[in-house]
Amino acid sequence: MNRIGSRFRALFGCIGVAAAVLSLMAAERDRGVQETAATAESLRCAVWQREASFADSVARHDEAAFAEHLAEGAVFVNAKPPHLQGRAEIIDGWRSIIAGEQLILRWHPEFVAVGGDGRTALSRGPFTMERPDSNPEARFRIGTFQSVWTLAADGHWRVLFDGGGPPPEPATETEVRAAQASWTRVCPYPAEP
Repeated sequence: MNRIGSRFRALFGCIGVAAAVLSLMAAERDRGVQETAATAESLRCAVWQREASFADSVARHDEAAFAEHLAEGAVFVNAKPPHLQGRAEIIDGWRSIIAGEQLILRWHPEFVAVGGDGRTALSRGPFTMERPDSNPEARFRIGTFQSVWTLAADGHWRVLFDGGGPPPEPATETEVRAAQASWTRVCPYPAEP
């Protein structure tokens, strides 16, 4: 009986050790999931801030800052071809937009998703257009933009693809101003869980 009792104690001891190991493994897994979630939220916020900075470069008419946001091989898909490819062609094609000469373009990120590789992201949100010299019916438009970002070797997010969304819809000045007033300057994603 003594031998059987010690076998049971050994068995229960092994079960106890196994339960403790499994508990530690589950806690480590949960911590890893929390860290991954925090990293994903941090990356989403970094892309959100970068998109907001990109929009701000146009609002400030800062061509150099605009250029700094572009990947070297970036492609901007226009509503109608030709599309703009490469940093130099995009800057040249957007020069009058950046200057705000014939079109006042504003946009704001609302949604960001980061790919599983942690180096590619999609940003989407509203944009407004104002053509000051247009007739009142065609002066204002509201649409949705989408941009694909890539994390460059220097640690900066840069636009790789821009455009491809539906064409903007006619809007009133009141609708455009209300949309712009609703844009927050703070990243909506929590920094840490």
